[in-house]
Amino acid sequence: SYGTKSTAATRVDVTKPRFRGLPFTLNVSASHNTASRVVYSSYDERIQALNAELRHDGGRHVFGMGTAWRDVIPVRSEKNEFQYAASGLIIAQAKPSLKNSIRYTFTNDKRDNAYGPTSGSLFQLSSELAGFGGDVSFAKGQLRVQQYVPVFESVLPDVSVGMSLNVGVLCPLGQTMSPGGQDSKDDAAVGSSSSISDRFWLGGPMQLRGFHHKGVGPRTSPKLPGAKGGDALGGDVTWSVGYSLGLPFPHAGLHAAGFRCQLYANAGNLCAYETSFRTLLYGARASVGCGIVFPTPVGRIEANLSHVLRANSRDQQRRFQLGLGMEFL
Repeated sequence: SYGTKSTAATRVDVTKPRFRGLPFTLNVSASHNTASRVVYSSYDERIQALNAELRHDGGRHVFGMGTAWRDVIPVRSEKNEFQYAASGLIIAQAKPSLKNSIRYTFTNDKRDNAYGPTSGSLFQLSSELAGFGGDVSFAKGQLRVQQYVPVFESVLPDVSVGMSLNVGVLCPLGQTMSPGGQDSKDDAAVGSSSSISDRFWLGGPMQLRGFHHKGVGPRTSPKLPGAKGGDALGGDVTWSVGYSLGLPFPHAGLHAAGFRCQLYANAGNLCAYETSFRTLLYGARASVGCGIVFPTPVGRIEANLSHVLRANSRDQQRRFQLGLGMEFL
């Protein structure tokens, strides 16, 4: 919904439908990208990747493998180019890493509309295993579940109730990275061996509404060098749940064009792998609100007004949000 600011991006794709006569499409891609994460985490990232992917023609199965060279580059001080303007935990991540991984995604999508559903369900399970001679080793899994049910059809048509659940776990395997300082008691990098390039992020108008993009989770102290409000560090374990009531737009013309209203409540958390289950569950952030939804062929547009019910002192809140994305809570 916000994305990153890419200063340079190049990608080449080669696609072969019906690979070896099978109901799969083979896609091989090579890419080079330099992305700025300065606004949230005071670093830039350079990524060069080579990937191969087999996608089932029915869309249910996707098998992939690839290699990626990543380089985390902390921001330097404007006053002294020999000094960094990033926190110690970002500087500790400042080294190239090579990721070799295999991936598999299963998707069962029965929603009537991918970006503005009113009925149907979605079940998606993604997994990634990294290692195989690279610098990082981990097992990563992510689950997405959605269910939409029409209600009050005999009284008020086009009203639906929706439920969404997202869960993600990244389990580092073997490697140990220097924590680089004790900026915060709950920082994801403290005591963790995961790379910031592989972690989960939480917050934004399409994820956890009422919070800024990457606004939830471990963050360095705002008193230390880094981004305004502290460097966002990401996390290894995340969950979020959302409930929504979809309503027809009051203007007949805009409703016919696809606009809808929504009332929503969502909650979630983002923590380090070492965090206890109790903290992961009871440390949840929560918000409620209302908004306007407009599904387009390229994604879902939302304009929301939120009221935060529960937040951490270092979370970045945002009352009004406008977002465009392909995945949403």
